[in-house]
Amino acid sequence: MKLARTLVIIGALLLLLSALLHCYGYFFIIPQLAATNISSDLLSAFKALWWMFSAVGILLCPIFIGLTRLPNSRGLVLLGAAIPIVTTILLLYFVGVFIGSIGMALASVFLVIGGFLLPGDARG
Repeated sequence: MKLARTLVIIGALLLLLSALLHCYGYFFIIPQLAATNISSDLLSAFKALWWMFSAVGILLCPIFIGLTRLPNSRGLVLLGAAIPIVTTILLLYFVGVFIGSIGMALASVFLVIGGFLLPGDARG
C-alpha cells in the first residue's frame, strides 16, 4: 500500500511540475504569438487553452494525493489517470517528443502503476 501511494504521489507531483512549467512557458510563447498576424480571437482562444491545460495539472495533483488516502480507490485513480494518458497521446501526435510530453508520459506511468497497486473494491 505504501509503495502504491508513493507512486501515485510521484505521478501527481510530476503533473504539478509539468503544469507549473507550462505556466512559466506562457510568458515566453504568448508574446511571440502576439507578434505575429494571429487574430485577436485566436490569440484569446490560445491563451484560454494554455491556462486550462495548466489548471488541470495543478488541480489533479491534490485530487490524486487525496484519493490515495481513501479505501478502495484503485478505480478512481485509474479513471483519473486517463486524463494525463490521453493528454500524452495528443501531445505526442500533434507536437512530438519534448519535455512536456515526456513529463506527462512519466506522470501517467507512475499513476497507472501506483493505481494498479492500490487496494481494489472488496466486493470483487
